[in-house]
Amino acid sequence: MAQILGIVQTSSGSSALLRSLCEQYLPGIEVRQFIGEGLLNPTISESGPTPADNRALFHLYEAAENVGCDAILNECVVYGNTATALASFFNPRIVRIDEGMILDALKIGKRFAIFGTAKAALHPSETLLLNLAYRRGLDVTVETHHVTREALAAEAAKVDGTVDAILLAQPSMAALAPQMKGFKTPVLSVLDSGFRLLRDVMASLA
Repeated sequence: MAQILGIVQTSSGSSALLRSLCEQYLPGIEVRQFIGEGLLNPTISESGPTPADNRALFHLYEAAENVGCDAILNECVVYGNTATALASFFNPRIVRIDEGMILDALKIGKRFAIFGTAKAALHPSETLLLNLAYRRGLDVTVETHHVTREALAAEAAKVDGTVDAILLAQPSMAALAPQMKGFKTPVLSVLDSGFRLLRDVMASLA
């Protein structure tokens, strides 16, 4: 019987890309997408989700569990802290899309700069990095930068060489990574690293 992966999304805009990544990294795994349209808007991107928004995400996880998903990918970094808080309520393993990137970063060094075009994405990624570092007994420093897409490369250049890794917090920022190709500092993004981790998780559950 094929494994089932549930992807919880806050917009349908990334659906095709996510399915393509599933085909690349998770062949043979059935994919179900659970989309909460309206759960990411300019207000939420700036200030973060409200309790009502978090309850809506809970119900999407509940729907994924009810159809038999073996694991759930939380696609929206803005809801990263929500995903962590809700994980103990569900049997399927909840994987955050930025988790793989952060684990990769912790293998590189201890000084990090996180960049996000959505202000509310920065704190969840920073919190996850600090928590994962703490569990590993690592003393790390993290700085966060809220930038526009247009200013990302110029702002990231200011920290190039002063940190051990530059992290692009959101899936939508992965397409901007080539702008920083000549940097001394490794530039990490969430998509491929997230799906590599997800592949390992699904294999461990088989």
